[in-house]
Formats: sequence, C-alpha cells, structure tokens
Amino acid sequence: MVMRLDYLQQAHRNGNLIPVVGAGYSAAIADLPSWPGLVTSGIEYARTNLSKQVSLRQLRALESMAAAGDLLTAFSSLQQILAQDSAEHYESLHYQGFLNEVFHAISPASSPLSDALRSLSSRVVLTTNYDTLLEED
Repeated sequence: MVMRLDYLQQAHRNGNLIPVVGAGYSAAIADLPSWPGLVTSGIEYARTNLSKQVSLRQLRALESMAAAGDLLTAFSSLQQILAQDSAEHYESLHYQGFLNEVFHAISPASSPLSDALRSLSSRVVLTTNYDTLLEED
C-alpha cells in the first residue's frame, strides 16, 4: 500500500494523525540504543552481573542471534536469563537493573526531529520504546 501525502495531511488537519515512534527517535534525540544496541547492552550486563549463573555458551548464543538479526528471539532469551528465579522477567531485580542502567540518565536534546513531532500537536503518540523520553519531552 502506498501512503499518499495528501491523506496524511488531511489526517493532521482533522486531528486524526497518530505518529508511531520507535527506537530511531530515541537514538536521535537522546543517544539511546537501537534494538541491536539494547541487546548488546543486555549481554554485557549479564556478563558483568551474572557471570556465575550464566554460561559463556549462553551469551555467545545470544550474540549469534543478535548478529543474525534475530533480535526479538535474542531479547526474549535475554529476558529469561535476567529473570533468574523470578516468575516473570519484569519482576526480576536483574532485568530492572539492566533497564535502569541503560535508561537512567536520559538527556534529550532539542532537535528538528523533536520540534517536528511536537509541532504535529497529536493527541496521541504510539511507541513500544522502553524509555520515557516521549513522556518527558
């Protein structure tokens, strides 16, 4: 399907334009990691903080998945590794610690991209990003 510019302009005029913002926005505005960078950071976190619980073989498998572009599987496996004994990965202190390490010091810079997003005056902006950049910007 080809998206026509006039269709987007009309949606914007009518207040119905919903931007979908991904990791590229966060990387550009606050130098946060892309998905490959996030997986790499997670592997390094596990290597540093879970060296006794995680085998080198497991970490190399994650690196191979990430290098092959299978980022979702790699990240899902990383979540399981970081979960340790927690029922859910998001309840794990290691998973929370990893995310905090990556996203703790967000310092967004004003840029033409952030200015353009703000100028859309959208009621809603959708994202699956882990950072809180859009909430703070």
